[in-house]
Amino acid sequence: MRIDSKEQLEAYLSGDKIECLICGKKYKMLGIHVSQTHKMPTEEYKKKFNIPLTRALSTKADLEKRSAQTKSRHEKGELSIEKAISVRRNLIESGKYVQKFNMPDYALKDRSNQIRKSHKGKVFTDHSYKEFLNRLKTRSLKDVTKDDDMPSEITLMNYLNTNKKLKARYKSIVKDRRGLSLNNKNYKNKLRNKHEVND
Repeated sequence: MRIDSKEQLEAYLSGDKIECLICGKKYKMLGIHVSQTHKMPTEEYKKKFNIPLTRALSTKADLEKRSAQTKSRHEKGELSIEKAISVRRNLIESGKYVQKFNMPDYALKDRSNQIRKSHKGKVFTDHSYKEFLNRLKTRSLKDVTKDDDMPSEITLMNYLNTNKKLKARYKSIVKDRRGLSLNNKNYKNKLRNKHEVND
């Protein structure tokens, strides 16, 4: 069995327990069973059965429980949101953040439609993301996200995971920004010439 639609995915993960598609047994935390019993990384299991890598192999109740625990730890000061944001921003700036996601076609289509909506009360189109990359040639990621007509970091990263061409262009721009000195007076012109993004 392979998951071929969003509806099929939701049905598979919505029960009190999740069935192992290898042996047929059911578990609340399937990931532990898969890695320990079948000696298979959860990423490999998800790829084999066409499950988005971003979806946990746990029941809804278990996810809600862990979410509540995380919230409690944050309220007690045991977790630093600022540190988490800093780590994510470093991954984004290095170009590594967009490499960890591998989504099936059905999930990509659904995700692509979702991330065009509901950020800053605006709808972002393909043109919006191309313009973001144009601005990124000469400005920092954090700076561009402050523009009222531009999406947030996470919205951009989510979109890049649905568009391989723009994802490659983003990584190329990030690589050149690391390789060229900001003090070089030709820096902006070099990036503009090399990474021209057309509509």
